[in-house]
Amino acid sequence: MWRLFGFRSATLTAALLPGVLLALFAAPNPTLAQGDAHHLSISKALPDDPLAMQIFGNGQADLVSNALSALPDGYRLRLLREEVPVGSEPVVSVASVRGAMAWYRTTLSPHDTFVYYSHGHGTPAGLLLGPRQVYGWPVLASDILDLPARNVVVMVMSCHSGALADTLRGDRFLSRWANRRAEGRNFVVLTSVNAGQLSGATRIDGVLENPFTHAVRTAFEGGADGFVAAAGAAGEPDGRIALQELVDYIPAVTREKSRRDGNPDATFDPQLAASYDPSYVITPLSADGPGAQPAVVKRLYVPVGLAGGARG
Repeated sequence: MWRLFGFRSATLTAALLPGVLLALFAAPNPTLAQGDAHHLSISKALPDDPLAMQIFGNGQADLVSNALSALPDGYRLRLLREEVPVGSEPVVSVASVRGAMAWYRTTLSPHDTFVYYSHGHGTPAGLLLGPRQVYGWPVLASDILDLPARNVVVMVMSCHSGALADTLRGDRFLSRWANRRAEGRNFVVLTSVNAGQLSGATRIDGVLENPFTHAVRTAFEGGADGFVAAAGAAGEPDGRIALQELVDYIPAVTREKSRRDGNPDATFDPQLAASYDPSYVITPLSADGPGAQPAVVKRLYVPVGLAGGARG
């Protein structure tokens, strides 16, 4: 499994030292992302899925990863992709995904940003990661909540994915994230549909794509910049994506692109569980735009000890 690894270096001189000391003791800007940005992307097909569906699922996850990799924050990519065709020894399983989450739990810093996107099958009980492998919604919820990153953004495309949001809003988990904003942290979970809905692909501008995937992809390609969901309101693009813009854009576009004339049941009903600062800039859109982080050098790096395998 490959990821992009970035580092920064600096040389201090006597002339720079006063400014550096000032920067060290200055209060950080609470509206701009700090630390490193990480992206975990998962795509899972089942052995009895048609070959075209298996290829399609990986491609959909790649669309989101490509959008994030084009951003200037130097996202460190970790891609879990099922082999096509699915073999007898699956790459993506409950063990490999939970192994990745455990790795992040011990690796992320309190200043980092973690963005998760998964594309695959879901059941009312959890993500279906094999013929008899269910990554239960309560287990996924707990794994997400255990991450120490300052900013955690989770986006799940699957049938019945709204059950994850329902689980997080329940008494068992609510207290673990409801105060994230007050703690200076951000927590956003978005799902493609509600707990009772299916989440299939459709034709969007002549191209087959899942409406939720389309919304996530175009959000990070810049579509969310300046977007305001309120009727009659107009935002002003500023070259950055704030969390409120992301939270407004993805559900609105998902509903719009899934809507079918004469079939109101076809419209996706995305779900949200979140506690966040609406003005927090999750990413700039250009390297020299407002809120851009310093340039990073990217290197391929193979982590050791991560359960399961993947290709990126």
